[in-house]
Amino acid sequence: MASVALPRASSLDALRVLVRARERLAARPGLTALVFFAIVAVALAHRSMGYPLFYDDLHLIRTFTPAELLGAVTGNWDPDGIESPGYRPLSILFNHTRAALFGDAPMPHHLFVLLLYAAFLAATARVGMALGMTLPQVLLAGLLTLVHKNNWWHLAWLTDGNRVFGGLLFAVAAWLAVRSAADPRLRWLVGALGFGTACLLVREEFLPAAITVPAIAFAFARLRRAECPGGMARAAAVGVGMLAMLAAFLLVRWLLVPASFFPPDHFPDGWWPMFQAVAQPIGVLPAGDPRFIAWMCVLAAQLGALVVVPAPSRLRALLWLGCALLSCTPAIQVLRINLGLFGITFMSLCHAELLGAVALRHRLGLLYASAVVAFVLAAAVPRVLTAEDALHPASLDRIVADADIALRPERPPAGIPPARLAAIRDELARAGFDRPGNYVPKLRQLNEELIREGRRTPDGDRLFSPLIHWMEN
Repeated sequence: MASVALPRASSLDALRVLVRARERLAARPGLTALVFFAIVAVALAHRSMGYPLFYDDLHLIRTFTPAELLGAVTGNWDPDGIESPGYRPLSILFNHTRAALFGDAPMPHHLFVLLLYAAFLAATARVGMALGMTLPQVLLAGLLTLVHKNNWWHLAWLTDGNRVFGGLLFAVAAWLAVRSAADPRLRWLVGALGFGTACLLVREEFLPAAITVPAIAFAFARLRRAECPGGMARAAAVGVGMLAMLAAFLLVRWLLVPASFFPPDHFPDGWWPMFQAVAQPIGVLPAGDPRFIAWMCVLAAQLGALVVVPAPSRLRALLWLGCALLSCTPAIQVLRINLGLFGITFMSLCHAELLGAVALRHRLGLLYASAVVAFVLAAAVPRVLTAEDALHPASLDRIVADADIALRPERPPAGIPPARLAAIRDELARAGFDRPGNYVPKLRQLNEELIREGRRTPDGDRLFSPLIHWMEN
C-alpha cells in the first residue's frame, strides 16, 4: 500500500506547486511577461546561442582602455573610426561591461542579450497595461515582436544587443512618464527625463523617443482623465522636458562630434522601405506571394477593426501606429533594416490591441484573432530560424563579413584583440581568404558554386550560402 501511496502523494505535491506558481504569476503580471518572453526568445534563438562573435562584434565587444572610454564621452564613440560617427558613450560602456563579464564565450553573451530583450518587452508590457491593455494583449504584442522576421538580429547578432539595451531604457522612461502624468511628485518627471536622455546616449536612432515618450504620457492622461486630474498638464511637462533634453543632446553632439551631422543618405525615400519592413512580420515578400496577399488582407481587416473597436482601444491602437510611423524616420538618415526594433514593437502593440478588442466583441472575432496569430507564427517563425543561419560559423555571409573587417586594407582592425584577430584570420585562411583583398574576386564565384551544389543550409563544418542573407528583408 505504501508503495502506491507515495507516487500519489508526490503527484499531488507537484500539482500544488504548479497551482501556487500559477497563482504567483497571475498576481505578478510583470514577472509573467518576463518569464514568457524569456522562454520564447530562448526557443527562437537556441540554435544561434553558440555562434561566435561576428563582424562588428569583433572590434566593438571588447574591453576598452580608460582613455577610450573617456574619449567616447568627449567625442566620437568608436575609437577605431570604422563605424558611423556619433555620440554614444553609453553604447561603448555597455559593450565594455559585457566584454569584461563574458570575454569571448558566446553562450553567456547570447543569453544575456536574450534576457535583456525579455526585460525590454516586459517593461513595454507594463506601459501597455498602464494604458489599459490586458495581460493577454501585451503578451501577444511581445510574441509578435519576437517572431517578426525583420527583428531576428536582436535575437542572434550580439552587436545589436546595445539596441535592446537602449530599448529597455526607453521603456523605463515611458513607464516613468506615465507615472509622472498620474502623480504630481517631481521624481517621476526627473526619472523619465533621465532615462530618456540615457536612451539617446546609446544610439541616435532613438531620437523619436523625445516625441513618443510624451505621446504615451498624453494618451495615458486622456484615457485616465477622470482618475488623474491635471494629468494632461503633467504630460505636457514631460513633453517640454523631453524636447529640451533633445535640443541639449543635439547641441552636445554637434559640438563634440560634428562629423555625425552628415547629409541624409535616403531623404526623403528611406522612410517607406523601413516602414514596409516594420509593417510585415513575415518579411518583405514579392507582391504575388500568397503569404504577402494574405497579410495584405489582414492589414485591411485591421484597418476595419479600427472602426468597430471601443474608443479607448481605438486611441491606443492609433497611438501605437503613430509611434511606429515616427520610429521609422531614422531610416531617412541611414537605411538599415535592422534599425526597426521600436517600429516593430509599436506595430505589434497596435495589432495586439486590435486583435484583443475584436476577440472580446464576438466569437467570430476570437476566431479571426486566433487565425491571424496562427498565420503569423506559421509564416514568420520558419523565416526567423532560417535568417539566423546567416550567422552560422560555416555561413558564407559570416566569412565575407569577418573578412571585410579583419582583412580589408582600408579598414585596419586596430581594436580587435590580437588573439581574437589571429583566430579569425586562421579561420578565414582555412576558407581560402588568406590575404587582404583577395576575398573580393572569390566571393561571387564561391557563392555561385555553393548555390549550384545546393549547399544552402548548415551541414556541419561545410561552407554554405544561406537562404536568407544577413541584411536581407
